[in-house]
Amino acid sequence: MRAMLVAALLVILLASVGHAGPAQPQLDSLSLPEALKAINESGVHRLPELSADELQALKLGKTVTLIQRSTREEIEAFGVYGMQVVNAPRVLVWTALLGGNRELDPRYSRSTLLRDERGGYTRYQHVNLPWPVRDRHWVIYSRKNTEVAEHTDGSVWQHHWSLIDGVDETIQSSIGKYPEITNRRYKSAVILNSNAGAWSTVALDADRTLVTAWFDFDLGGLFPAGIVRSVSRKSLRKALLEIESRSLIVHETYEDGPTIHDGFGIAISQQQLVHALRKKRDESRSMGQHLEGVTSSLIMPALWKPMQKSIGFMLTSNCDHPVMRL
Repeated sequence: MRAMLVAALLVILLASVGHAGPAQPQLDSLSLPEALKAINESGVHRLPELSADELQALKLGKTVTLIQRSTREEIEAFGVYGMQVVNAPRVLVWTALLGGNRELDPRYSRSTLLRDERGGYTRYQHVNLPWPVRDRHWVIYSRKNTEVAEHTDGSVWQHHWSLIDGVDETIQSSIGKYPEITNRRYKSAVILNSNAGAWSTVALDADRTLVTAWFDFDLGGLFPAGIVRSVSRKSLRKALLEIESRSLIVHETYEDGPTIHDGFGIAISQQQLVHALRKKRDESRSMGQHLEGVTSSLIMPALWKPMQKSIGFMLTSNCDHPVMRL
């Protein structure tokens, strides 16, 4: 049980890497296969090929999660993939993914070492773990993959991160310069062997966004692989299921949090978020006047849809996943 809790904490923290922009021109509607193809052809990674059943599940609004062994033979990492179609405009979804003014777990600390004007940053991160497990720390470079946005004419927005070269040297040289980086922490923590990933979003139309996630990491130590894989899938599924409800309230606290940059590296304003949400609500209200009997799901998306997905998560989170042979 202790190993499962520790693994869950690490997986959740590894996925908390956010910070993303202005409204882009209206995009033509894309099918799911077209959206997945755009990500695979332009991003920093390839998504696993979906079966017909998985693609159909994705179309129906279900969460799809997959696990594959890392393609890098020098490490014992594995890739966790997740996909979800979210019923919200992309600018809201993107901002909810990367910001949202979320409170940090008290066992987790971080220091931003460098930041650029297009939403990229180098960050030290540290997590306290229960004895006898040693703490973990790492330094990542995280950025908006503007080349992908430009290459796809704005179809794909991607936020990518990976460990920097010379993590150990960077941490040593930063000791004492930041309150979170101390000699005691340096001596008591283990550097992650691998930590890379990406959030990608594609606007399927004005009100639906495809979200894909990829995490490739190696926690090191003696964490049971089966537990880590199971916890990873469950944690990612939960994160994906929460995106829609968070996207509909992200504007409320945006001014109090960090500025998020879009896929082109341009800062998003609170006015953009309010405008996108107002437009969605107006369209839902208009549709509700003509679709008697289903207006509750259209006029009150912040209540009905998240409740449906939350119930679905509670029913599936305690089920055993099929055995994955890696």
